[in-house]
Amino acid sequence: MYRVVLVDDEPWVLSGLEELVDWNKSGFAVVAKFTDPEQALKEIIRIRPDVIFVDIRMPKMSGIELTASLKEHKIDSEIVFISAYRDFEAARKALQYGACQYILKPFDQNEVENTIRLLDDKIRKRKGLVSVNPEEPDNMLSPEVELLFRTAAKYPVCCLALCDHSSNISPDNDLIACTPLVIKGESAAYLLSAKTKDSIYGLVSSFKTDPSDGKGFSRIYPDFTSFPEMLKEARFSLNCGFTYSANPLTAEIQLFICRNISKNLTLADLASEFFLSETYLSALFKKIQAAP
Repeated sequence: MYRVVLVDDEPWVLSGLEELVDWNKSGFAVVAKFTDPEQALKEIIRIRPDVIFVDIRMPKMSGIELTASLKEHKIDSEIVFISAYRDFEAARKALQYGACQYILKPFDQNEVENTIRLLDDKIRKRKGLVSVNPEEPDNMLSPEVELLFRTAAKYPVCCLALCDHSSNISPDNDLIACTPLVIKGESAAYLLSAKTKDSIYGLVSSFKTDPSDGKGFSRIYPDFTSFPEMLKEARFSLNCGFTYSANPLTAEIQLFICRNISKNLTLADLASEFFLSETYLSALFKKIQAAP
């Protein structure tokens, strides 16, 4: 999902704008709200959101001044200026600073929704991102999505990674190709393609020590033609705070547990399902816990 920050010195304006539309349904998430523009400046530099809705007239620092400071710090967020006045000079300055839109208070729901659609189109074009909607099977078969999956599978070891809004994936070597994409309902997603399994498992292990970091990975596949299954697996990993074992059998057991999480499974149930002894099954999972 695209990350959104709201800035206005009136708290009721912030809550009203956040509640006016269904942000998540449109692929956006309000990750922070600020009534103090100086505090907003510091946090925006840290958060680096995709979109900022900011009031033009505020004490301490105007929306124009805030935007100018962000430009100096190379923050390329899309800016939407909001105002209670039909201030055409302010609107002119807003355009000079590259504002995507200028909207008036009190907010009109249709106008805000149209602005969100405009933002979605601008961000995707700027980032060159392909949007995937798992709820629409035809979308998954579109030429654009099929081309993305083919080109992203640069190497024979492929994995899907999901992140929450505070995280990202940035492999620091040329052994892993990383292709970002937009998945409806997810904060951030990446198609990972590596030369070797060790490269992928090395990357996964680097995040394994902190489950709260907000990352989830699918199992390993030869390409992305099994994307729906990879998405389910990555969501299990992200939501439950674990990573799949490099041992295929252990990973299959982990997946079985996730799919049957509502059931009161016992060690005996798992052993019976996979034709293993309870002693051997316990040993498998002790290896997972001991792994770095």
